[in-house]
Amino acid sequence: INYCSVRFFTIFCQALVTREDKLLAMMRTEQNPGSDYYRFEHMSIEQINEFFEKSQKELSNTITLDLLSAAEGRLRDDFEKRAQDDTRTDSVSKDFKVIAKYCIRDRKRNPLNLRTMLDVWSIHHPNNTGSINRFLKYWPLRNWLAHGRWTPQPSFEGPALPPPDDVKDAIETLLANLGIPTS
Repeated sequence: INYCSVRFFTIFCQALVTREDKLLAMMRTEQNPGSDYYRFEHMSIEQINEFFEKSQKELSNTITLDLLSAAEGRLRDDFEKRAQDDTRTDSVSKDFKVIAKYCIRDRKRNPLNLRTMLDVWSIHHPNNTGSINRFLKYWPLRNWLAHGRWTPQPSFEGPALPPPDDVKDAIETLLANLGIPTS
């Protein structure tokens, strides 16, 4: 999982807040913000606040998509390794081998649905159902972010979209519980 993305998000958000605070302070005292802030020259304080809010929201969405895509990659990689490794005899690997052999003719053209992979885990390891469901709660966000946001936005409790840290925690918990390495 790309932990650099979450760290980058935190640092960049702090930088956005610092830049916004500096700009707003200059505007309140009617100082010339200088050439670094030329794009804000004719903006009101409300427009500047809106600009920085949108920037932070878009950064949050980008990091969330990055995290969910990385988690998908780890889960698909685990599936492929288990499906191709004849020495693995655990129940999950056996089911993955059957699925790979009989249910999917061309995995590159018709990839296995992520939910199906996680259903196999739930069947054989019901104690992981909670972390699987927590991850799946965020999964619709991946498709919404990745495919142009033309579908209705997934709904969540609390804020409109979950912060990247919540998504990261759900992914870490899931991968740890399934015994899938994160790097």
